[in-house]
Amino acid sequence: MSDKYIYPPYLVKTIAKVFEISNIFLSRKLEADILKLFSNYDNFSRDEIYKQFRQILCGYNRIPELNNDFNTIRLDDRIKNIKDILEKISVHPKTILDIGAGTGEIIYSLGEFYHISSNNLYAIDQKLSETKNLTLLSYIDKQIPLPSHSVDVILLFSVIHHIPLSDRTILLSEIKRLLSPTGAIIIREHDYDNDRNFLIFIDLVHIFWYIVGNEKEDGLFLMTRSETQLLFDTNNLKSENYYPLSGPNPQKLYYEVYTHK
Repeated sequence: MSDKYIYPPYLVKTIAKVFEISNIFLSRKLEADILKLFSNYDNFSRDEIYKQFRQILCGYNRIPELNNDFNTIRLDDRIKNIKDILEKISVHPKTILDIGAGTGEIIYSLGEFYHISSNNLYAIDQKLSETKNLTLLSYIDKQIPLPSHSVDVILLFSVIHHIPLSDRTILLSEIKRLLSPTGAIIIREHDYDNDRNFLIFIDLVHIFWYIVGNEKEDGLFLMTRSETQLLFDTNNLKSENYYPLSGPNPQKLYYEVYTHK
């Protein structure tokens, strides 16, 4: 098991992307408060964890220019990574499906870059409302309303770990049905290593973003990369490329490309 003391500094760096942590004193105070929350995690109820985290954040001011659009700080790298991956695997998509599309910025950008009409850009997410820039879909009765083999690229970015175990195989089966013969699935996931301290850290990172975005909490069901590979393999999908994030990567994030066997 990793040392719990290694994670609060990374969480402080995440918080500093949205809140003004203007000097060493404030940074050290925030780190001490986060460590206290981390250490008491197993003693708090879910509501108490949120309450304590909100109280911590009340001591800091949001960076003004991020008040209305804080998610943009996480988008640029993701969009660039997708473009780089598709170039490496020589896929130039004519149709894209983004499952868990958030507010749609990633698929909007990809649609513009690849000159894909809104009729061939599909997104599933409760955060999205009516828009002329893409086609919104719903995952109803465990089905996605698209023809078989009709989608060139399917994105699952930080989605699988929010899907209950009992539903994953069903969703993967539906994704396999939709994927075109030469298409690719790109996932972005955490490589959970069954470390309790890592689990607490990832949960607190998620809670931070829920608080900042005033969003409803999704369940957290982390998997190791091996477990994720087995899930795809069970659905007759194979790993083509694996891209761990370069540099410091406390969240153990990676991209992986899957195709038909």
